[in-house]
Amino acid sequence: MTALRRLAGSDMGATAYEDWIERGSGKAPEILAKAAAARPGVHNGSGFLLPVSECLMAAVLPEINYLPEMPADSSRRIAIAGAGAIVTGAHLPAYALAGFNVAGIWNRTRARAEAAAQRFGIERVYENVDQLVADDSVEIVDIALIPDVQLEIVQAAAAAGKHILCQKPLHEHLAPARAIVECCQAAGVKLNVNQQLRHDARMRSVAALFDKDLLGRPTRTMFDTNIDLDYDFPWLAGQQELEIMYHSIHYLDTLRSIFGNPHRVYCTTGCLPDQQGRGETRSTTVLDFPGGHTALVFASSNNRHDTQYARFRFEGSGGTVIGDNHLFSGSAAGDPTRLIVRSDKIDPEVEFVMRVPELRVPHSFVGPMASLMKAIEDDCEPDPGGLDNLDTIALVRACYRSAEIGQAVEFESVATP
Repeated sequence: MTALRRLAGSDMGATAYEDWIERGSGKAPEILAKAAAARPGVHNGSGFLLPVSECLMAAVLPEINYLPEMPADSSRRIAIAGAGAIVTGAHLPAYALAGFNVAGIWNRTRARAEAAAQRFGIERVYENVDQLVADDSVEIVDIALIPDVQLEIVQAAAAAGKHILCQKPLHEHLAPARAIVECCQAAGVKLNVNQQLRHDARMRSVAALFDKDLLGRPTRTMFDTNIDLDYDFPWLAGQQELEIMYHSIHYLDTLRSIFGNPHRVYCTTGCLPDQQGRGETRSTTVLDFPGGHTALVFASSNNRHDTQYARFRFEGSGGTVIGDNHLFSGSAAGDPTRLIVRSDKIDPEVEFVMRVPELRVPHSFVGPMASLMKAIEDDCEPDPGGLDNLDTIALVRACYRSAEIGQAVEFESVATP
């Protein structure tokens, strides 16, 4: 036990580590070897390079594959409509990491498209959307524009036989969103929606832990985001629906991706008295899922005076996962590369640390495009796909309806047929 005591990391005391080993019938050497094999590089021959709790996690936790499933052929040529901050800060860095082939880009302001092309080695800058969709070498159109213009571009791209990745929200209302889906169905092209939080490494890890029954049945979930965000984009200034439609939609979609659709939703919204825009900048949403599972999404963009944070907590009948979300601005407190896991099936008395080095930005933006390429290869629906995403739009509409009438709203009352 003296050697084991020397190996104990600062986030798990030596006594707790000894107790854990003893409860494991004295299989210390076997467990150490398993940990070293599961995590190459964590053991240097004389001691662990990582805290023991992380090494134990590697030793006892079944493999959690949180990385996106990649296509066999990642060379399909992509054209991007849009060159704003989300493209240059997330889409293009993610595609460079994944080795995706971005062949061309268009933006209403050509100079922005040219700057992005020069920075990321994109060979062609299009003069207009017509030129983009007419490029026969392109198989996929990535639309990263405001929702009001997506339908028109989808119609042109689908008519040209291009598969499409749309920005979220697909549209602010169900009827135009459904028109986008039906347009792609009629043209026989694949449609995916860039709800990238469901592809985030932390969320995929949580989903895998539930799938492997290491957390039991879901009982309580919380996203708690308290940040300072101005929403200072000109096109958002006049939006009457803001925070839920453009921020909390990610949390709502991710909850759907892991747990399915809720039975009902109750939502309240608010804003600052001196804010420039008209839309809500904070919301509190309670979702009731089957089996007594309740989820809370608390999101505020009004934190001007305190530490900003973006936390989440998933509780089940047999375990808990706690972590921090990584935001686009990178300004929130916490460590998004670290998940705290407790599982009765592993050990109810030990808190394990699971390292997830991939960040939401840019890494999670690989997932939607990879899923679209896989769907093209396998002739299946991408994740989430247009049809699935209609239920996310319906859930957003249910939130706004609840906030308007001050009552809970049944999801089925607004769900797409």
